[in-house]
Amino acid sequence: MGQKILITLGLSLALVQWMLCDFSHAEELRFGYEDYPPLTYNENGVAKGISIDLLTEVSRRLNMTPVFVHLPFVRILHDVEVGAIDCAVDVYRSPDREVYMHYPSISVNPDHIYLYVNKASGLTIRSFADIGDVKVGAVRGYFYGRGVLERLSSNMVFVKSCCTLSKMLAEGRINVVLGNGRSIEFYLDEIGARSKVEPALLVSQVFSYMAFSKTLGKRGQELADLYADEISRVLIEKGEKTECE
Repeated sequence: MGQKILITLGLSLALVQWMLCDFSHAEELRFGYEDYPPLTYNENGVAKGISIDLLTEVSRRLNMTPVFVHLPFVRILHDVEVGAIDCAVDVYRSPDREVYMHYPSISVNPDHIYLYVNKASGLTIRSFADIGDVKVGAVRGYFYGRGVLERLSSNMVFVKSCCTLSKMLAEGRINVVLGNGRSIEFYLDEIGARSKVEPALLVSQVFSYMAFSKTLGKRGQELADLYADEISRVLIEKGEKTECE
């Protein structure tokens, strides 16, 4: 009888131990992010921003371990394509990216793309026709809406980051830029140059996604949908809106 009790207790302890191990083992996911404040940015080696906080909370709820990898935007696109990272944080949707990324049906962080002008340049831009042969700055690898870059192809000057683009515009090193409203205005405020610049022309409205690498196979689409659903719940709890396709 005592032997049976010991065997039963041993099996019960083994079962509890197995359950604890199973639930404590969180799937590790690598999230690539750039300096795109206030959504994502790196501060003294630590990932910060609205989207970082959101993904940290959602990962906790889904029993995932997020690893945030700070990279230039073009490198993020490359690494998610080859599977060096699992997810690109806050990327816009475009046909070429759909080839190697799983997109969810729910987007986050809507933004507007403007043509920003340095006021001291004296330029007045109310349509694309007003641009003429003026050079237009933009961040390499960014998507600004369907057909926008193609329409301005002969005017474009590309730089590596939104921070660099904002400083160049404020200093008059380039007088017109294509800019994401949130980030351009964040950097202009940071350097005290908001009054030197104006949004001259609304170009497009865009939406950000947490897009997962297709190198993950079916798991990539599952993760994209899991995160989108949980992000939606979190935002609804906060009284914020999400956008569905």
